[in-house]
Amino acid sequence: MSFRLIVTIGPSILGKIDKLKEIYDAGPCIFRLNGAHCSPEQLKIFAGIIRSIIPDADIMIDLPGNKIRTAKFPYPVRFEKNEVITLTSDDFNYRQFPSLLKKGDQILANDSTLHFTVCETRKDSVTLRAHNSGELTGGKGMHAKGICGSLPFLLQDDLDLIDAAAEVKLPFISLSFVRNAADIKEVKKLLHKRKYNPGIIAKIETASAVEKLSEILSEVELCNIDRGDLSTDVGLIQLAGHQDRIIKVALDAGKSIFLATQFLKNMELNPIPLIPEIVDLCSSIKKGISGIQLSEETAVGRYPLECIKLIWEVYRATEPTLPK
Repeated sequence: MSFRLIVTIGPSILGKIDKLKEIYDAGPCIFRLNGAHCSPEQLKIFAGIIRSIIPDADIMIDLPGNKIRTAKFPYPVRFEKNEVITLTSDDFNYRQFPSLLKKGDQILANDSTLHFTVCETRKDSVTLRAHNSGELTGGKGMHAKGICGSLPFLLQDDLDLIDAAAEVKLPFISLSFVRNAADIKEVKKLLHKRKYNPGIIAKIETASAVEKLSEILSEVELCNIDRGDLSTDVGLIQLAGHQDRIIKVALDAGKSIFLATQFLKNMELNPIPLIPEIVDLCSSIKKGISGIQLSEETAVGRYPLECIKLIWEVYRATEPTLPK
């Protein structure tokens, strides 16, 4: 069986570690540690917990990459629609972020659920007008179109996590916000210096990666379409077309391709999926993909094991229709 699940580890699973064995027994999987919410020390601890239950587990560190995120806030920053808020350099994981912005820039935050317009920028702060009511908490993405190319590919958090992954020999590293083949070559050089040779997964989640897809695929055997971040860069309406093209190009090149983001969003809080979720899941599997990534569904959702069993049920029902 070539189909696998990427299962994100979080409180919903680590709080009940007996679930790890049930997840493993349900079908082939890769356990994902999300570097955006995992320190190097936690990486080593979590890998140890997983291996104590499943010694031969496939474990992946998903590097946070150069995505701008809010820093750890002592409390949520709450705001109402049209309210103006000011954030300082210390409120971001990349302190130079305010200096990259200009008046009128649009910022999408927290998987595009929050929308801001830049009112004013200074060297060490930015003033934003909220388009909707909500709150910002620590670790949430802040996407401003067009600045990705101005950022280094790897930030310090990525380098620290690579060192930790090399120390415990994780089998997989997932690279976030890949823009071109040069980004992957940069990582390969770092890994070679550390005498560490994991499987590399290139995440396709930027407009640049879509444009440079063929050269990126020449550097890796595995890729993953993160539909959440890709949608903020190419536009939500354009996402489906890009997804289909990326899948076709990857399969034609003989590469393994995974899909991520909101497959069973409803099951984060409810025990059953929505009909469109099942339809999308079946349609995606029929395209010949190598697997599905579950994120919040298993990391913080109420029904992680139920989500996993459901996907395997759908896969096995769909498998007879797949091309041989």
